[in-house]
Amino acid sequence: NGPVPSDIVGAVDVGKYEFNIEKAKQLLKEAGYPDGFKLPPQYVSEGPHILNPMVYIQDQLKKIGIEMPLEQVEHTTYQDNMRKDMNSIAYVVFNRIPHVSWWLKDVYYGPSTVGTPTGVINYTHYNKSDSLIEQALVESDESKANAIYAEIQKQIMDEYVAIPLVEYGTTLVRRKEVDLGYDKHEGSLYYYWPLTEKTDIQ
Repeated sequence: NGPVPSDIVGAVDVGKYEFNIEKAKQLLKEAGYPDGFKLPPQYVSEGPHILNPMVYIQDQLKKIGIEMPLEQVEHTTYQDNMRKDMNSIAYVVFNRIPHVSWWLKDVYYGPSTVGTPTGVINYTHYNKSDSLIEQALVESDESKANAIYAEIQKQIMDEYVAIPLVEYGTTLVRRKEVDLGYDKHEGSLYYYWPLTEKTDIQ
């Protein structure tokens, strides 16, 4: 329901995009592509967490006349190509610190555009919210900052910058003999339990 995950601090529900194939075809026609068009080959990871969603997107685009050939490469090559801005359509899976500021700064902030010296993971090249993001990052009043963050999220959705597809949680398991050395209920920002010098086997 928005350009950032729903469970992070500062996220707001700004709604979903309408699924309307006929309207999409009409918009393509108005843009001068009544018969659709063909994209250049898009690099895609061999990893199923990237490949399967990209095949789904390929199928959805085909329904309105857009062809999107896929070229499978090793995951490290895919990541490298993405950082070099070599895809027209980017499907990415990642997590960030669970506060909206990190998501907006890394994913929707102009200086974070991939392929630039300060690039992070802004694959859309979006920069129309830059001044608001900069304003929110230095706002010391939490309620005022959250209001700005809410405005930014609505602006991003109104501009059709990205299409949020799915959000999911990762289940982390371990044997009971493993003493992590910290409170496991604090969770993790990674896809695994971080091991430290305090981790031990009981």
